[in-house]
Amino acid sequence: MNKKILFVCAGNTCRSVIAEELLKRMLARAGRKDVEVFSAGVTALPGAKTSEEAVEAMAKESIGVSDHSAVTLREERIEEADLVLTMDSLQKEKVLEMVPQAKGKVFLLKEFAGDGEIENSPTIPDPIGKSLEDYEACARQIKEAVKKVVGKI
Repeated sequence: MNKKILFVCAGNTCRSVIAEELLKRMLARAGRKDVEVFSAGVTALPGAKTSEEAVEAMAKESIGVSDHSAVTLREERIEEADLVLTMDSLQKEKVLEMVPQAKGKVFLLKEFAGDGEIENSPTIPDPIGKSLEDYEACARQIKEAVKKVVGKI
């Protein structure tokens, strides 16, 4: 049976999409076919497209995300996931508010990764409305955390 991992951010147009696609690629390279990866946003507008800056930042990783359409977080998606990773504590709270029994499987991405930077900032800041450099910095943070996640799943 496949494990299901759900990444959650606000709008599902940058951070969770970046995390989803990076993890999919890392798992594929590791020959892991036993993990399904999804993403959703707590305030996502269904069908919204990935932000242009996120598309550009991911193009530098040779990953295309322009065909992604935003998905709104639903209780069923939380319930079917084996692991839910959020970008900040507000999203974590929202997930647990929606499905309180998910408590043992919901973590901040950096928290689950055991990222050494967690003391400084356990969150991955939302780059929406900021520069391409901010998106690239965000993608680097996510990539570092996701690398550590691969070793734990």
